[in-house]
Amino acid sequence: MKYMLSILCACFLLATTAPAFAQNTQLQINPVQMGKFVTEVKSAMKMPSVAVGIVGKEKSLYFETYGATNSDEPFVIAALSQSVTATAVLLLASEGKLAVDDAAVKWIPGVPEAVTIADLLGHRSGLTPSDTPREGTANDATIVERVQRASWAGARGEFVESALNYQILGELVALVSEQSYGDFVHEHIFAAAGLSSAHAGAEPPSARAGGHQYIFGFARAQGDDAGYGSAAVASDFIWMSARDMERWLRLFITAGKLDNKRVLPEQVITGVLETAGAWTMSDEEGLAIARRTGFTRGYSASMALVPEREIGVFVLTNVGSWEGYAPERIGAGMLGAVLQRGNRALTNVEFVVRVALGTFLLLLIFTIMFELYRWFAAKMPRQLDSRARSRVAITTALAIATPAILLVYLGISPMFILTMAPDVGFGILAMMLLVPLHATLKGFSQTVLRRLEAMLEKFM
Repeated sequence: MKYMLSILCACFLLATTAPAFAQNTQLQINPVQMGKFVTEVKSAMKMPSVAVGIVGKEKSLYFETYGATNSDEPFVIAALSQSVTATAVLLLASEGKLAVDDAAVKWIPGVPEAVTIADLLGHRSGLTPSDTPREGTANDATIVERVQRASWAGARGEFVESALNYQILGELVALVSEQSYGDFVHEHIFAAAGLSSAHAGAEPPSARAGGHQYIFGFARAQGDDAGYGSAAVASDFIWMSARDMERWLRLFITAGKLDNKRVLPEQVITGVLETAGAWTMSDEEGLAIARRTGFTRGYSASMALVPEREIGVFVLTNVGSWEGYAPERIGAGMLGAVLQRGNRALTNVEFVVRVALGTFLLLLIFTIMFELYRWFAAKMPRQLDSRARSRVAITTALAIATPAILLVYLGISPMFILTMAPDVGFGILAMMLLVPLHATLKGFSQTVLRRLEAMLEKFM
């Protein structure tokens, strides 16, 4: 296994030190150079289709689609959907139909009495990631059933992101407005803002960019089964085209105006920007920047906003990049170029790690086949000496404990990783099974060899 460990170490060093592409400080808003940048990143990260935009107050400074898609074909915008849901809630609040300090249990049975609408908006309700049913699991469960199953084990008041917060808010919007969530959002937000391809219905739109999954670093179409969950529309499954995202971001730049007309109340837009759940605010080199990134099994998206400069950036792609890594990298490069932040190496860690995992598994299978050959040649011995038993026990313990500890440390459930990144999930599971098998087969051979050596020593 020594050479396998060497390969893994080499892959890790490659992932953390070798840039797959670099940001060009001279890009600014040069369309040719910006297009070259996005194309290189798209190719490096194996993304089927990408839609990008640099949005200004009056017009877009850059807007383009790449791959087999067009500007009016909608993508799932994943967790960016939460900015729409927050807008719907605050719009109802502006009409006096609810107050953000209201207890959510007033509408949703089972929510702890102390939890307010503001807590849900800010991911401060006590829900944890494990309380959220993942794609492909329990998609038929109602919001009330999800609420009743949730542990609410987190500390209320502390930011811990859980999509269930916004799924509850989506149900609340429907109950308060006496419309379905999709109907309310279409009528009061999408139609008002002219988002012609945006969709928040219980079923996916008929015309859409087809979703993809990464399989050991390479995107593969996953068909029509994108793990769509109607109960999760408000948190993760709103659809928008590049044109829609362009107008959606401009609403936040102009405080609710489009084409010099008031579309949404200014206090609603301001309130959404100040909502930690809908956006993540940070101070970067003296500039306040609002960001949001998300991913599902077949799609990932990213958006960023610099209110002081009245500029925004969005990236949509139809591949389920882990934690939205791929679109976030493109968005970071584009925003960095616009703000002239200097050269920044942007490394394709996700691709390298996934390929390294696949390569390691292939090598492991090859070495197991070699050990099987040696085992059969030795007439299938089934005994391990004490030295071999110790090594097998240690190897097995490490093979099982290492990924388990890592998942616990990162707060990721096995079902989540198997659903959202099946190549990584099944790769880890395969290693947990195959590494001990390799150690056992090798132990049989080494036991026979040591016994033969011991016998030879007696005759010498």
